[in-house]
Amino acid sequence: MLSAKYLLELIGGKNHPELYTIYLRLANIYLSYEEYNTALEFLNEASLKLTDYRKSSIIHSTNALIHNELGEYELAVSHSKQNLILIQQLYGENDEKYLEAKALNDKYRRASIEFKVKLSKEEQLQNQTREEEKLVAKFQQQNLNNNNKNSSNNKKGKNRK
Repeated sequence: MLSAKYLLELIGGKNHPELYTIYLRLANIYLSYEEYNTALEFLNEASLKLTDYRKSSIIHSTNALIHNELGEYELAVSHSKQNLILIQQLYGENDEKYLEAKALNDKYRRASIEFKVKLSKEEQLQNQTREEEKLVAKFQQQNLNNNNKNSSNNKKGKNRK
């Protein structure tokens, strides 16, 4: 595939119209191997060769998928929204492609919300743990102070006798 890219660039130049297809295929190959960062690099290259809304839609859809897999839910939602807008413009709201894109957008939005809720719960638990640790430290300090007072009082009592 890389050799095909090289040959197209050599023969047709860096702006050959088929380079988009090669970059997109390379991105999908790396995506299938879960090499997300490399897939994103090829998607970025493909996006530089865009010539129409349909191709742009494919780029946004694939970007959304990759960012969702990486746990970058906000980026996934952003790309998914762009894809949904493009699909709507291309095919209309009653088309099956639009309904599929909408379902994926909803999926990414739910994942984003669930992630935020999870983070919020983890932060609450961490805050609660910190507060408990502060209370334990305060209690230990009070016990230490009380022991010091008792020890001091015991010494005074022994000195009087």
